[in-house]
Amino acid sequence: MAWNKRLWSVLTIYIETFLFCHALGAWPAIEFMLRYMGYYESVCPEDNLDCNERNQIFSRMYSLTYISLNLNKVIGALIFDYYGMWWARSVSAVFLMAGCVAWIFASPAQPWLVWIGLFLFVGWGTSLSFLNLNNTNFYPDYQGITISFIAGVTATSQFLYTIAKNLMENTEWFEIRYFWIIILCC
Repeated sequence: MAWNKRLWSVLTIYIETFLFCHALGAWPAIEFMLRYMGYYESVCPEDNLDCNERNQIFSRMYSLTYISLNLNKVIGALIFDYYGMWWARSVSAVFLMAGCVAWIFASPAQPWLVWIGLFLFVGWGTSLSFLNLNNTNFYPDYQGITISFIAGVTATSQFLYTIAKNLMENTEWFEIRYFWIIILCC
């Protein structure tokens, strides 16, 4: 029975890491989707949708989200050190879900929700995946390979955003909020 719990714990590590971890690494796909949906078009002249002001907004969004990613990892680690794994994972999961909800309700008319969604989803999703590294202690003989697989899954998670980008680009029915609803349900 203990073996099944440990195995399930390791499988959930891979699933969580695949779904939630590396959104910032997929920034080109996310930026494309935001541009495609018309975020911050109002800052550009009508004849030039690739203007410098819009590029600067997306650049700031990426930079501040990267800061949030690192800050939230530290906060998650502090919660883990002082209150334990359950609280650290619970806090990370709640903020991650709040980020998904912000993305679901975001629109070009309410772009501030994208900022909140990015800060919460990226930062706390990464915090959650780093907390998962502690579970590799279940298999001390295979700890190195388990960590290597987690790192591989982290890089592979960018693929989800590429799929969403291609669906948005090539179909009429797909919206970015559908992607976030699916992620939230997982």
